[in-house]
Amino acid sequence: MVLDAKATTTSFNAAISELRALSEYTENQRTRQRGFAEVFGAVVVSKAFDQDEVSLMHVSREFTSQAGVPVAFLEVDTLAHFVKCFKHRPNLRMGLKWRLLFAGGLLTTAMFDKEVSALDGERY
Repeated sequence: MVLDAKATTTSFNAAISELRALSEYTENQRTRQRGFAEVFGAVVVSKAFDQDEVSLMHVSREFTSQAGVPVAFLEVDTLAHFVKCFKHRPNLRMGLKWRLLFAGGLLTTAMFDKEVSALDGERY
């Protein structure tokens, strides 16, 4: 996975034109890592995004057509939720369906919690 963390104090404009460099870098990394550590997506981390959830899914589709993999969008508060959860339950990391979570569009706390609940149901 290719990660791009945005250092902004406000929201990030995730228009496809703003992701051109990430798209090119992701495509290059896919080529370099082929057969070794597969790049299955890209992630943009920011405080917030200018676009809504539906618009971010459209951006991800366009990104996929350019880079060959989807881009997911992760807000800092959601990332902090991941860290807090893993701090208390580190064994979760190995069981989560990461490719599903990062399949494109906005990754929300609710989506993460749903996946954790599903994992709990499978394990216990």
